[in-house]
Amino acid sequence: MAVTIRKDDARVGAFLRQLEDIESEVQREEFAELGFSNGDYVPLDIQNKPGVRTTTYRKVTAVGQFKLHRNYSTEVPMVNLLSEEFTQTIHKWIGGYYISDDDIEAARLMREVSIEQEDVASVREAAMQQLNNLIAFGDPDLNMPGFLNHPDVLHTYSPIAINSTSTANQILALLNDSAAAPVVLTKQVEKPDTLIMSVKPWNYLTTARVSDYYDKTILKQFLENNPYIQNVGVVNECEGAGVDSGDILVFFKRDRKKLKAMVYEDFQFRPMERKGFGYTRPAYFRYAGLRVYRPYSINVLTVPPS
Repeated sequence: MAVTIRKDDARVGAFLRQLEDIESEVQREEFAELGFSNGDYVPLDIQNKPGVRTTTYRKVTAVGQFKLHRNYSTEVPMVNLLSEEFTQTIHKWIGGYYISDDDIEAARLMREVSIEQEDVASVREAAMQQLNNLIAFGDPDLNMPGFLNHPDVLHTYSPIAINSTSTANQILALLNDSAAAPVVLTKQVEKPDTLIMSVKPWNYLTTARVSDYYDKTILKQFLENNPYIQNVGVVNECEGAGVDSGDILVFFKRDRKKLKAMVYEDFQFRPMERKGFGYTRPAYFRYAGLRVYRPYSINVLTVPPS
């Protein structure tokens, strides 16, 4: 006589549960690389100085030059130092998470997944995204410019697009002229070594050949022959960041003597606090903006939208 097993039986349900393959690693949402908050493009200066409200730096410039000395002349030209001070306000950004008593009990019983661990990772991710945006674009409400929209750096505009509507020679001339612009403007004082751009121009430059008879891409030809640019990066924030929503390419020297982002307290959590039927755990970081010591070491090139 056959025996029928009822699948809604509690004992059977427990047995089937044991046969399930429970994946302990939670699949978290993936985000694009945060190149600015990681320090990949703009050097980070992490001070970790709590309590400081403002930060000031000085720029010193020598003014004056030697002159021809003639007989009986008693006038000696002086070389003086001109000192300027720049003060920035340090601001705090905050966030955190809440975990209830029920969540704590559930986490204790369900040992496969750490609920608090996911909360910590999410808050940290949100903080790094915020810092990434601040370094890239600043905060207009705080009168804090970012790296990609700083008003004091060199801004140039391209008459051609970086796509199939332009010839390879036109694009190569554009890239070489843009890399040389800081060099020419500063009489060879500033020499960029890094180029960042958005995905669209990157895709075209790395796939389009110089000609049908020359098996080199435009970007490879540029890097092999340009005396300045050594490093190239793809940055999502460059897309649509220029005038009339054009993409931008930024030529600059990645050197903390030229620019850096001032982080006065790195991301950190505060102790947990009891609130209602659970706990809150706040986190924060403090940021003072960019220091652009040599504005003309940076050339932001806007190209027409593709």
